Amino acid sequence: MDGRVEQQGSLKRNTRSSYRLLVDYKLFLKEKNRHNDYNSRLIFITNYLDAINFELYGVEGREQLIAALEKSFDDKAND
Repeated sequence: MDGRVEQQGSLKRNTRSSYRLLVDYKLFLKEKNRHNDYNSRLIFITNYLDAINFELYGVEGREQLIAALEKSFDDKAND
């Protein structure tokens, strides 16, 4: 039973983190008067990771985060 509770807690944290990432990204686009494109996502992710002192090893992880942001942005834009 504890495993399910931990998994649900982890899922809620990931959902909140994804939502916060999307909110911050939309604010970045608005403040910088940018459009949702790959270069904007790359600039945002690089700055965002630096701002939260997040260690990212390799380009692959950054590309995965950019792809997740792109998917989340597109999903929310269609709502």
